[in-house]
Amino acid sequence: MLYHVRFLKVPSARRGNKGYNVKCVLSLTNDLGDEFFYGDCDMEIAVGQNRPGIVKWKPGMRSVSYEQEIPMYKIKGPVVVRARVLENTVKDHLQDLENHAENGFFPLSSEPLNIAKDMTISEKRAVREINYKKAGISLKMVEETGESIAKHLWDGAIIGMYELLEDDPVGLPKQPRHILELGAGCGLIGIGFAQLYKRSNVVLTDLDDAEEICKYNIKLNQVPNAKFKEFDWNEDDQEVTSVNWDLVLITDCIYNDDSYAALIGALTRVAKPSTRFIMGHKHRHQDEAKFFTQLNEKFTITNDKTLTRFGQPIRLIEFKLK
Repeated sequence: MLYHVRFLKVPSARRGNKGYNVKCVLSLTNDLGDEFFYGDCDMEIAVGQNRPGIVKWKPGMRSVSYEQEIPMYKIKGPVVVRARVLENTVKDHLQDLENHAENGFFPLSSEPLNIAKDMTISEKRAVREINYKKAGISLKMVEETGESIAKHLWDGAIIGMYELLEDDPVGLPKQPRHILELGAGCGLIGIGFAQLYKRSNVVLTDLDDAEEICKYNIKLNQVPNAKFKEFDWNEDDQEVTSVNWDLVLITDCIYNDDSYAALIGALTRVAKPSTRFIMGHKHRHQDEAKFFTQLNEKFTITNDKTLTRFGQPIRLIEFKLK
């Protein structure tokens, strides 16, 4: 399984004896935050230019606090807190019991804490750096630390992108003109494809709840050929449905079975005979089978592979209009 280092409380600073004490609260969970890593590991936490410290994560823990003082002479600009799991220290107790595959651990950084300008609490966001070495693509993605599911990075996108860009099991097109992402959230997939296909027009769509974080990430990654467009699956928005899309991307969009009919409707409206659809899917519950039953009524699945990375199976499905 892929575990995410998370901020439960973003870094904050208060004046100490010789500088500022920076404190944060971290956790180690799955992508939805509803399952905690049950094992031992060392978490390395670096505060600004200070020497990194170590905190111990133990089975049954749900959070861990860390505090470190930064001397005044080291505060010369914004302070960033970075946290990662030292993978050579990991012992997964559930792995022993259930023979799980090897886990992965997703590090994070905070937004800058500008103590010198009296900014003593960082923005409630986390920064993830993701490198797809074979494709020569490096992304810096920001997600929020709150409860909104639209503003988090999900495994289907993270691992699906690794598989598509590193190994390309579906045979990506050479140069699609128009690329659409449905349910973009933070925008990882669409931004990655905008970097891969710099001459393509890439449109990332979602509800208005995701607009701010998605636009932020588009600007952060400097992809002028990508833009965000609000798109409700229940509506026939001609700005979206009238385009002859070469490639449509969907990841982690079927966690809610109440949205299946709307998603199938949206897929049908954006589809043209030549449109290729690629879907990244992490299995979460049995009701997902209902979606694929509905999908098969209007679309033909042309490629279906289950691939595992970081111990997490991800299904990549390619389909087209019947």
